[in-house]
Parts: sequence; C-alpha cells; structure tokens
Amino acid sequence: NNAGDIPKQNKKKHLLVMMAHLHHNPVDDVIKYAEMSQLLNSVACIRQTIRTNSNNEDDVFTIVVGDFNAQPTNQVYRLAVMGGTPTLSSLQEETMVLPAWLEQRQAWLPLYQQIYQQTTMVGTLDSVYSVYNEKGGECGHPRYTNLTDGFKNNIDYILYDKSKLCPIRLLELDVATYEKEDYLPSQFHASDHVPLWAEFECR
Repeated sequence: NNAGDIPKQNKKKHLLVMMAHLHHNPVDDVIKYAEMSQLLNSVACIRQTIRTNSNNEDDVFTIVVGDFNAQPTNQVYRLAVMGGTPTLSSLQEETMVLPAWLEQRQAWLPLYQQIYQQTTMVGTLDSVYSVYNEKGGECGHPRYTNLTDGFKNNIDYILYDKSKLCPIRLLELDVATYEKEDYLPSQFHASDHVPLWAEFECR
C-alpha cells in the first residue's frame, strides 16, 4: 500500500448535538426564523472550528433537536432542511396560517430575505421523522408531536446530517395512549409533547 492509503491514527470523530426551543407565537414567525438562522450559523461555526483545528482531518457528526414551534410547511423548517429564499408564494403555501398572520408575514418578507442572506446553510440536514410510517398510514412526518386543546400538529424535530449519519431505528409513537383523552397532558401522558427518539450509525 502507498503511505497515503494508511489511515491516520489520530483522526477523531466529534458528535455535535444542538438543542433549541424556538419562539412560540405564530404571529411573530420572523423571530423564530431569526433564531433558526442563529442556530444554523452556530452549527456551521462550530463545525468549521473543529475542522480547522484538525486540518480538515476530523469528522463531525451533527444532530439538531428541539421544539421549533414550526410545522413542516413553515419557513423555519424549510430554512433548516431545504434552504431557499422565502417568497410570497412559499409563505402562502403554509397550512393553518390565518389571513392576518399571512398579511403580517408578507409585510416582513424583506426581513425574512435579509435574515436568509446572513445564514450559513447546513445543507445536509434532514428530519429523521420525515419518513415515519404510522400503522395504516403513509410515510411522512407524524400527524402531531404536540397535542393540546385547540392545536394538533408536528412542531418537534430530530434533524441529522444525512451525509454523515444513517438512521436505523425510530421510536414508534404511542398514539393510542396519547389519544385516550382529547388533549395532552393527561393522566396517561405527562407532557403536551410526545417523545421522539432515534438511533443512528455513522456512515
């Protein structure tokens, strides 16, 4: 073998886990958009620091988890996993957006776009539960991760770097228990959020 084929013994593997609970008020959507931008910039900065200090030898495995208070159609989620400058049409595609909210978001469109331009994209993030398959259902995000009086939707996520990690197991959501009463928390489940869990292997 050539010397260049011999693995470097000092190569390290770093696991970077970031957690966030983003702003909750849907009227102030642009605030959590800015928070997600800051989170992605922090991820990119930490990963670059690790690589610089190791002369680009070390691997960094990235996981971002949290309550983003944003549905999969929301600009906040799109920023994390898809990128793309927000447009009027993309704002209009969101579900459960009241006309007053949409009008406010359209007014803030230049601010969305300014924040996007200041974001360092982590282009290989994906939601591990985006391929979740409920019994008798289709693949996609769970029907909900938050079930309260008047709200039922997917706002919690486990994002992972799909270029470095491969999911091998997901926690199946215990829908039968969660729905024994109309909303959570209940005597059967102590939180208004449902647990998410995933096991990964390194690529």
